[in-house]
Amino acid sequence: MNNTKYFSLIVGIIFLVLGIYILVNPVGNMITLSVLFSIVMLLAGISEIVGYFNSNRRELWYLLNGVITVILAIWLLSADDVSKATLIPNLLALWIFCSGIARLIDGLALKKTLQRETNLTKRLVTFGITGIVLGIILWIVPGIVATLLTILIAAIFIFQGILFISTYMVIKSVSYTHLTLP
Repeated sequence: MNNTKYFSLIVGIIFLVLGIYILVNPVGNMITLSVLFSIVMLLAGISEIVGYFNSNRRELWYLLNGVITVILAIWLLSADDVSKATLIPNLLALWIFCSGIARLIDGLALKKTLQRETNLTKRLVTFGITGIVLGIILWIVPGIVATLLTILIAAIFIFQGILFISTYMVIKSVSYTHLTLP
């Protein structure tokens, strides 16, 4: 139990320190996020391109969205650190906007092909419109993305730190109680 107790304390302190570091160093946080985001974008783009070629319905917008996603991901992965920190909010806005257009067109095309509206077509159209609107908002005010991501990640780390330190305190009190009982 002693190992678990101290492990919880150490992990809690690390989470707290990282959470505070993220709050005071948002540029470093954005660089790390941009690398992770780029990898996810790259995989999503490859998935859409493969999906286009494996589909019976070959919608050009689906392929175009995949190609744009791959290009943006490679561009962001190859950028210098300062560019990564400043580009990610704008690239995220552009990606959400393009994905929204692709989903909207896909939903409308599917509705036309099926000659009726289904739950899937409704979801595709709804997500498409939402993506377009959100992409425009994020493009107009890109600082919102950076600020919200930084605050959210820092809050999660700080919350986890408090949780682990609380676990340490509970384990510590239980072990003391356990030792004093007859």
